[in-house]
Amino acid sequence: MCIFFIVIWHDKEDAVVEVLEDKLKSLQPDINIVIEKKSDLTESLKKYSSLFSMDF
Repeated sequence: MCIFFIVIWHDKEDAVVEVLEDKLKSLQPDINIVIEKKSDLTESLKKYSSLFSMDF
């Protein structure tokens, strides 16, 4: 059995994040998804997360 765990850091409105989370869970129910707001992260994690940010 393979367990996947994804953490998504965001700076969007809560309503947008809820829709995204619901959609991801419906598409891949076996993947554990954690969505963290960037403002709740420590300063070091904010710097680290910006290294991997993707603009779409």
